[in-house]
Amino acid sequence: MRSILILSGSPKEVIDGVRYYASVNGVQGFLTAKTLALKGNQVTVIMPDDESYEDCENLRIITKKSDGTVIVSAEDMVKAASEVCAENKFDLAIQLANTASFKAHKPVSQKLKVKDNDLVSFEIEKNTDLFLHLQSLGLPVIEEPDELNEKPVLKSPAREPKTKELIGIKVIVSSGAVSEILTAKNDVITNFSSGKQGFEIAYALADRGADVLLIAGNVHLPEPSHTHIKTIYVQSTEEMLKACQKGLPAHAYIGVAAVADFGIKTVINNIEEYFASDRVRTIEMKQNPDILSYFGHLKETRPEIVIGFAAETHDLLSYAEQKLHKKNADVIFANSVSKDNNAMGSDNNRVYMITKNKTVDCGYSSKYRVGEIIAEIISSNPKLFPALQK
Repeated sequence: MRSILILSGSPKEVIDGVRYYASVNGVQGFLTAKTLALKGNQVTVIMPDDESYEDCENLRIITKKSDGTVIVSAEDMVKAASEVCAENKFDLAIQLANTASFKAHKPVSQKLKVKDNDLVSFEIEKNTDLFLHLQSLGLPVIEEPDELNEKPVLKSPAREPKTKELIGIKVIVSSGAVSEILTAKNDVITNFSSGKQGFEIAYALADRGADVLLIAGNVHLPEPSHTHIKTIYVQSTEEMLKACQKGLPAHAYIGVAAVADFGIKTVINNIEEYFASDRVRTIEMKQNPDILSYFGHLKETRPEIVIGFAAETHDLLSYAEQKLHKKNADVIFANSVSKDNNAMGSDNNRVYMITKNKTVDCGYSSKYRVGEIIAEIISSNPKLFPALQK
């Protein structure tokens, strides 16, 4: 029996209040950790706090540093590894954490605002090398091949509609975090959206009989097994837009996805060469299509109802009202992504419903309840009344 330290999961390198860099290579080090523990080894796993896991005998899971703050970035993992190695003796270390190649040179807490059609530049620097850090702690270190990296497709329990009030109504819902590839090693720029709000909206509408086309980005949720939900998975903003376009015509579009505002102009092929001469580099990003604005400004095939979401770190209602008019949406649901609301990844959300005539505080409720409010908006729309009578 050996004492083994494993670094696992996918650290996030924060850019601002909603965006981060990550790698999407798909390493699942926790499966290896659990297998080694079940074979009788004493295994300690250091991993980001927001990743799911199951306890088992001989397995210790560390998701926080000694000061109580959660592990998010590769640098957080370095600190946690140093702390645990100062108190414990390990026979072996295994580096399975799926780290991004670089991190923001100067991350900020507020959401960065970008003007239309502007090129965006981010200063980046090479990321912490976890393998070298483990070696510096005096441990023999190995890296496992990633044959065990495929994630199983999780299915939710089968569901049928509960009522028929939205029978005959077709709704497109976009949900989850969209990722833009930055390097040949599958480093991406993405965001903290879990996709739960969009999935719960899809369930609420389908439970009332609507036919829902759910376009999902990077989510870690069970695929809906609802008879009235069809799910399509995409990665980039461009892919999400094309999938939504194929879903037309539709009676309503609900834009819940946290789309990437921009992607890199030229993919970086060799990260080592890229940082060979400079510690800090500037990457230039280009604007991505605006999916909500696309639907809001459609002519002949515009859905009768176009609803968007505004996730902001500050000046919530002001930005949401601007978004409503600029995107030509019918409704904007605004929610803060500050620590006070803690909406990302949770089952609850506090939203404000904003229309051209009023702003309504919907209070703090379940994300499914937000979906019920949207179902009420659709069912009360007089233009859709003939469709509802089919």
